[in-house]
Amino acid sequence: MVDMNTKLSDEIEAALAKLEDGEVVECEIQYKDDGEPETVSIAMHGDDGESDDDIFFYCDSVNDFRALLKDDNGEDFVVIGFDNGKDGGRWHR
Repeated sequence: MVDMNTKLSDEIEAALAKLEDGEVVECEIQYKDDGEPETVSIAMHGDDGESDDDIFFYCDSVNDFRALLKDDNGEDFVVIGFDNGKDGGRWHR
């Protein structure tokens, strides 16, 4: 379990360093209530009001995305893996 007060591992931080604000990342999430996994897209930019059915969740920045990796993130899911399609920009629990 990774809580908000826990420092993320060096492996996670290295992968996060490859992410950029403004990009969309393919993520594996796990719902907290039933443990079901799902593959979704999370955007590293705020919701601009345009409807995009392909985006599951919007973060304002990579730093906001970082919080979604922790179990006590205030959402009903936790990110358990991500891949931005670039070398080194991937991680999975």
